[in-house]
Amino acid sequence: MATGTGAASSLEINVPPAKDPTAAQFRAAGLAAWLFPSLADVLFIVLLGFILGLRSHQLLNSDGDLARHLVVGQQILSTGSIPTVDLFSHTKGGESFVPYEWLSETLFAMTYQRLGLEGVAVLAAGLAALPFLLLARWMVRDGINIFLTLTLVTIGALAASMHWLARPHLFTTLLALLWARILEDYRRTGRQRYLLLLPPMMALWANLHGGFLIGFVVLGIYLVGIPLERGVARRKRAMFLAAAGTASLAAVGLNPAGYSVLPHVLSYFQYRFLVDTTQEYLSPNFHGLGPQLFLALVLLALVSLAALPKRASITGTLLISVWTFFSCYSARNIPLFVILTLPTIGLLATQALGAAPSPLAKLAGCRSMAERLAATERRMGRALVPALAVMVALLIATGSLGQTRLTVEFDPKVFPIQALASLDQVGVQGRMFNYFPWGGYVLYAGYPKHRVFIDGQTDFYGEELTKDYVKVLSLEPDWEDILARYQIGWVLFPHQSPLSLMLARTPGWRLAYQDDTADIFVREGSPQ
Repeated sequence: MATGTGAASSLEINVPPAKDPTAAQFRAAGLAAWLFPSLADVLFIVLLGFILGLRSHQLLNSDGDLARHLVVGQQILSTGSIPTVDLFSHTKGGESFVPYEWLSETLFAMTYQRLGLEGVAVLAAGLAALPFLLLARWMVRDGINIFLTLTLVTIGALAASMHWLARPHLFTTLLALLWARILEDYRRTGRQRYLLLLPPMMALWANLHGGFLIGFVVLGIYLVGIPLERGVARRKRAMFLAAAGTASLAAVGLNPAGYSVLPHVLSYFQYRFLVDTTQEYLSPNFHGLGPQLFLALVLLALVSLAALPKRASITGTLLISVWTFFSCYSARNIPLFVILTLPTIGLLATQALGAAPSPLAKLAGCRSMAERLAATERRMGRALVPALAVMVALLIATGSLGQTRLTVEFDPKVFPIQALASLDQVGVQGRMFNYFPWGGYVLYAGYPKHRVFIDGQTDFYGEELTKDYVKVLSLEPDWEDILARYQIGWVLFPHQSPLSLMLARTPGWRLAYQDDTADIFVREGSPQ
């Protein structure tokens, strides 16, 4: 088959001489790349607006974890020290605590102190949308069909939206993408310089969120896959990658708890009761939109693999297989499936379209238009437009551009805001037994005067305490004995909940406060 060069040399073609671009044209092109939004930038702006406009309530009110993180972060900022013992509960007070999220909690608290909950919402929305901006840019640069890229990234964002919460795991989602990008670049090119970024990245990750373990899972997949790949210096690359992994493992110890963070984070998966009863660790409900979109991505990957005329990358296939399993086991892993596998799925689908019959390939790909758009997209994509979008969102959210502002607050229909504001009038005494999802907000509104029975930090509280909580919640036969054993003086629980209805007719308890959200019951004669 003749190459393009050979065909051209056999013909006389009169082509007018190209004009040399002037310095002014270069400057204009560079300025346009900075000032004009790329399609990926537009997608980021749409996602940012969607999250802040339609999902801001979900960001703050899905559970009480954000409120707890703010309290811990404020404690760090006010004291200048990172707590390594529990300060926030009466059940575990003074026991050793591993602060593996202290840095993200500090960042959230700093944002809150300067910009309020509106600033926290913008920070969380930006962290949630940024991975999809990077995905769109990188997938186009990797040669994935631009129309397919935008479609897949949009589907992936909607599938991941179930976990758009203002919590430290947003840092894990971003870092997992950056980590996987470095590993994939090394697999393809063998360039080692980016591997040097892995240890400092891991040191940062281990102080932001316990999800740093994901980095080692992905690294393990590449360590298995690269030696099986064809056309690469397999042994040498695997050795360099193993060295980078060892250095990254050593970097985990650069946190306030040292290497004890590893057994602490790993130990959570030994608590079968906690894993099996925590909602986000359960298998996905495939009647929901997010899990259905996840299944659509898996189906696209399978169809593309079947349609390819040659064998796909072993590492990419392993990546899809492992994270499909993890996501079917726990819905919490679906956003990570999206972030880690979308480039591979997009590349497989693009290659499958290229191998499809000609009419189908033209219809699905719109090849010439896609190539022109992709060429323009690669020249665009600077940091200025997304940064300006976040700044404008922040100005709007805080009301700095006029009377219009984003309404961001903890919802009194979700949290016991009025009940906690009335505690001084109610005259509660002794230790509290609180509704588990409210634990973080109780600290936010009542710490340090009031300390919780339990909150969302279940990896710290452990199975025994959590089981005691569930026994009271479920009104098991020994529920009164459990309250007595923990010397509970008052109970804060949802209005008309089974426990509230039982306490209302139990001797020794009186209803001291109620509203549409919460009830407060006080034990008569409870100690201070």
